[in-house]
Order: sequence, then C-alpha cells, then structure tokens
Amino acid sequence: MGVFYDGHGKDIYREIYEHRIAIKSKLKTIKFQSREWIETNIMQEGYKLILNSASGVLDGGFDTKVRANNKAVSMRIIGQLMTWIIAQALAIHGARVPSSNTDGIYVFDIDEELNKQIVDRELEKLLVQIDPEPCFLISKDTNNRAEIDQEKGEVLSARGGTLTSHGGPVVDKRLTHPALVDAVLVKYLQNDDIVNKPIDKDLIRKALKEYRDEVDLFTFIKMTAWVMRPTSGSIFIDSNDEVHPGTIRTWLTKEGVQLKRYATAKRQPSMNYDEMIETLPDNSPVGDPSVVSRLGKLKVLDKFADAIRVGDYRTLNGYGKPNDEREKGSVSILGEQKISNLSHTAHVHMDNTSLFKKTEDELQAIEEQLDTEEYVDMIANFADVWRNELQPS
Repeated sequence: MGVFYDGHGKDIYREIYEHRIAIKSKLKTIKFQSREWIETNIMQEGYKLILNSASGVLDGGFDTKVRANNKAVSMRIIGQLMTWIIAQALAIHGARVPSSNTDGIYVFDIDEELNKQIVDRELEKLLVQIDPEPCFLISKDTNNRAEIDQEKGEVLSARGGTLTSHGGPVVDKRLTHPALVDAVLVKYLQNDDIVNKPIDKDLIRKALKEYRDEVDLFTFIKMTAWVMRPTSGSIFIDSNDEVHPGTIRTWLTKEGVQLKRYATAKRQPSMNYDEMIETLPDNSPVGDPSVVSRLGKLKVLDKFADAIRVGDYRTLNGYGKPNDEREKGSVSILGEQKISNLSHTAHVHMDNTSLFKKTEDELQAIEEQLDTEEYVDMIANFADVWRNELQPS
C-alpha cells in the first residue's frame, strides 16, 4: 500500500522489513538455542519491535510525521481479509482452521503438500508472501500456546504466563515461579493427548530429568532459581526471624528456611476483628495478635502505617454489632498473606550473590540441596491449568 513511501523512491519501512526477514531466515541455518542463534533471534525480534512500533504510531491519536489513520485502518482490514481468503480456500478442501494469530492461521486435517499448493495459488493473486511451517501446536487460549518442531526438538514459539520463560528468565517478565516450570511444562505438554488426562507426576519427573540432561549446570541453577519480590508494601520474614524487605533469589531445597509474607489488605470490619483487638493497645494496627506481636518484636510495624489502628477501629460505625447490621466498607488490616505458588511445606535456600562468580563446586552444592519433589508438585499445579475438564451443565 506504500503507507510509508516518501514519494521520492524510498520506503524505509520496507527496507527494515526486508532486512528483518533476511536476518530471521538465518535462524534456520544455525543450531537451535546456540549462542549465535540466540543473538540472531534477539536482533530479528528487535527489528520486529521497530516495525510494530511504526505500524502502531501510524494510527495514533495525536499528530506525528507519519500519522495516516485511514491508511492504517485499510492496511489492517486488508490484512485480515487476506487471512480470511486463504483460510476459506483451505477450508473448502476439508482443512480445519481453529485459530489465528496476529498475521497467520493454524491449519489442521489437510495434507501438507495440498496445503502448500492452495496457499501458493492464493498468494499469487494477493501479492504477499507466506512460508507455511509444519508444527505441533499446543493451545490453551489466545494468549497461551506453544509451537514445536518435534522432528528437530525445537520450540518455535511459546507464549503465556507459564510458558514464555522456557528459554530462561528475562528482565521484562516478573515471574511468580522459577523459569524451570516453563521449560519442563513445554516438554510435559507434548505427551500424547495429555491435556485430556489426569496430571501424571511420573511424566513430569521424566520431563524434568530430560531437561536437566540437556542443559549445563549453570543453566540448570539459573532456571531453578526463583526471584521473589515483596510487592504492595509487603515484607518477607523467614523462620529464623530474618526480615527481607527487598528482592531475594531462592531455590526450593530439602533443608533451609520457610518464608512468610506480611502485608495489609482491605477487609470488611467484622465480629472476628472485634475479638482480635480485645488484647491489643489503641496504637496497635488491627490484625491477628500473634502476627502483631511477632512484627512488633522484629520492630517492623512501622512499615505498615496504612493499617487502621485499634483506637480508630473502635470508632467505626457498627463496631460491636452483628456483621449483617454493619455498614459496607473496608479498612486496611494487617495480616499474613500467602506467597503465590509457594507450598506451605516448602523450604528455601536464599542467595543474592552473582551466579557468574560462583565456582563449579558452589553451583553443585546448590543442586545437591534442591528438593525435586517440591518442583514436581509446583509444575503439576501449573500443568493442571492446561487440562481440559468438562464442567457440569
């Protein structure tokens, strides 16, 4: 459509697009997940970001040098119509097209060669290029899916909260679990019809062992690590009464400390809280007396200044009345809160020092402490989300 054509023989968008495609095509000639493959993939993803950013600003709500709202809308509509035309042509020949992504479609139940013939025929009319790729698709919904080349054992793409870090943790993703979960889950989900079967922890153990055999010690320690951040004004306190107000890196281990998280949360005043404050002084935050006592001894109560004080709580309209006679509303109550995805039986080893500076023996010592069954249980919990389960009508 020449949306970015400058009228003087230059289309910088087209040049960047062709440059990105050339770089991306190199991936097929490089060993999967090698250093060169990773660096090349980062480069082509960077050019993809540039292209997407330019496309996005094209129909922005404010004036720029490239703003062209009508052309942008036309470009997107025409792109979707082309996708529809190709999908219809395939469907006529018996193919199933259950899903699409931004710029492509997933096609099932059609011979690969016939698929290519139909696509090539339609592309000639549409003047666009598509390179069909056979893959094993695992899809939970629009945002959670994996594409795998089973012949080469390569993960072509994996997206979603429990898969996107299969290649390792990255700084722009705040994980609530070790990246190992994503890597092992991608393997586990490739088992035949696994999403329609009960969770099989033996298969999870098998996938975990396969992954360990594939990677070096440093990578495995990096993947089993779990970086935790106490958000929303919370703090972590371990079973040795050490306070952790900031980011910590942990591993699930057979021995170690247990972690608890403390924070305030909005709660409806109730008779339960009325009873809690009976033994607390007026200047104390409202909360379970044992929690308040522990945090007081550790001198960290000042970190929860937003918690309502006992004296103020007693002045609330409805204090002392049955719950159904109180006005609706919430106040900040101090309490212990669950750490997402951490089981109540889990022990952790904490170490914030650089993994790059650790010796082989130090890395080996961490691996020997790991509690494999805790990791298996955690992966099983995430795998359960992918299961198809018929709900009663």
